[in-house]
Amino acid sequence: MVYWADRPAPAFQSHRPRSVLLQPEAKIALHVIPYSAFDRLDSIDLADAYGRRHELKTIRDTSKTSRYNLDGFVVYGGRSGDGSGYEAYSQVFRNGITEAVNSYILEGNTGHIDGPTPIPSQLYEDEIIAALNSMVKLLGSVWH
Repeated sequence: MVYWADRPAPAFQSHRPRSVLLQPEAKIALHVIPYSAFDRLDSIDLADAYGRRHELKTIRDTSKTSRYNLDGFVVYGGRSGDGSGYEAYSQVFRNGITEAVNSYILEGNTGHIDGPTPIPSQLYEDEIIAALNSMVKLLGSVWH
C-alpha cells in the first residue's frame, strides 16, 4: 500500500476507519505525521497508547468509544440524533501517525439554498489546537 496514494480519500468517504460511520456533512481532518514514523523499524507501544486513550481528544472532544482495529486503534463518538453516523473519530496508527476527523463543526456549511454559511473560525481553531495538543502528548508518552 502506498500511504499517500491510499489515505486521503478514505477519510472523506462515508466509513473510515474500519466501519466508523461518520455523518454525511463536510469534514475537517487533522493528520500528525512524526518524522520518526518513517525512521523507525518498530512501532509505538500500542497497548500503552490504548491504555492512555482517554487522553486522546477527538475534534470537539465527543463522548468516546474506543476499539482496536487493523491499523492500530480508534476512538470515536458523538452519535447523531438521527442515527446517520458519528460526529468524530481519532485514529492512532501503529507507526505513530494520528488522524482526527470531525463531521459536525462544518455541518452548517453544506446544503444551504442561499449558499454556505461562514466557517466558525474560533471554534475551528480551538478544537484543532486541543486535538493537536492531545495527539502530541499521547505520542510523546508512548515512543520508546
